[in-house]
Amino acid sequence: MAAEIFKVRASFETLDGEPLTGERFMVGLRDADRFFDDKLGMSGLDPDGVAEFLVFAKDILSIDSPHERTPDL
Repeated sequence: MAAEIFKVRASFETLDGEPLTGERFMVGLRDADRFFDDKLGMSGLDPDGVAEFLVFAKDILSIDSPHERTPDL
């Protein structure tokens, strides 16, 4: 498998459309697999309500998804 890197960027906002921010908020990223999801990382939110992750292809491979090529977020 090539050494691929996926960049995941997610933004969060309040019902009023304002960026959701604050140290109390954490975002978890997981790759869905058949039996056990792979934990890919945790991130806080920046002042614009954005969380970013870099996911390496090797991090999405596991015993219950040996041929997976892209993350199932």
